[in-house]
Amino acid sequence: MKEMYINEGDFKPDNRSSIQNPTGPKCYKRGFYVLVILSLGLLAGIITLALYYKTCPAGWSMFSHSCYLLSGRSDSWHSARKNCIDQGADLVVIGSPEEQNFIASFTEKRTWIGLNDIEQEGTWKWVDGSPLTLQYWASGQPDNHHLREDCAHIRDPGTSWNDERCDDSYQWVCEKVL
Repeated sequence: MKEMYINEGDFKPDNRSSIQNPTGPKCYKRGFYVLVILSLGLLAGIITLALYYKTCPAGWSMFSHSCYLLSGRSDSWHSARKNCIDQGADLVVIGSPEEQNFIASFTEKRTWIGLNDIEQEGTWKWVDGSPLTLQYWASGQPDNHHLREDCAHIRDPGTSWNDERCDDSYQWVCEKVL
């Protein structure tokens, strides 16, 4: 006959009833916090993408890092510039051959650009204050005809520039840098 000994000091009763229910209130709280943290992370990601991948407003066209809008009407150079500024933009500053080609691709009439020599005759500056470096003047331009031509426009069919009186009425292109 075998004898069995039980060491009562090491014996611990199976007390599974004291283990908390995994679907109890603490589990729901933990799940809620995890859900809130994941939602905040997703929101931060969406905001970051929206800031990084900016888009143009409706009706504007994107090229490189700017949005462009061809006006639907004609006005003076100063009124055109005011219209652009009122829309959070300015008259276009053409800074590359690619940008010149892009602008020329959708201008079919004479179109104001953000270039003038209003401050000092013969010193052409863009509306952002930068000096003129890239030039697409038509042959014999700028000529300051009758000493009154201080604003630049794209000639039709859109491949070259001309100086003109600022109070003449042309369509214009606004540029909004992203």
